[in-house]
Amino acid sequence: IEESMLAIKLDPKFLRAHGVYADEVLLAHGDVDTALREFRIAERIDHSDVIIQTLLGGPFDMQRKFDQAIEQCSKAVQLEPQATVTHANLGDAYESAKQYDKAMDEYEQFDLLNGRDPEQTKAWYEKMRSALHEKGPRGRWQAQLDEAKKDPHADPYWMAQLCARLGDTNEVFLLLDRAFREHSASM
Repeated sequence: IEESMLAIKLDPKFLRAHGVYADEVLLAHGDVDTALREFRIAERIDHSDVIIQTLLGGPFDMQRKFDQAIEQCSKAVQLEPQATVTHANLGDAYESAKQYDKAMDEYEQFDLLNGRDPEQTKAWYEKMRSALHEKGPRGRWQAQLDEAKKDPHADPYWMAQLCARLGDTNEVFLLLDRAFREHSASM
């Protein structure tokens, strides 16, 4: 945070410094007002910067203004449809708004853009959509967890998130500890 502030002081038009500062104060302190102010400054410097447009959804998500988060993340996807992170963030915004089918569409696009096998990806998402439609969100999360448990390389941090959604707090802490020990990139 201090380094970003110094970079801004040295060059007030350094877009990336404003973006990093905004993201860090949001994540580290939950300071939505400062984050929005700094993201808006960066946006004025270059309104077509995909990274800034993508990260701008974060403050709205934190404020539980999911329609605004969806609108912002959709704007980022329109700017760069091939950027994977834009689809992941839009999927997260849809998920937060309990628009699970749309979230899964975005997550599927994210996986495909990241080079996952198209046939396997389609089959997996069909299975998850089936679980969602038959058993609701909890059924989908359980199906995802069941599949992850079969994969020795599954991300323990992601599995911890699923366990948290399912209310299995004992397993959450075991998986978080494992994620920490294994230096999970998601963590």
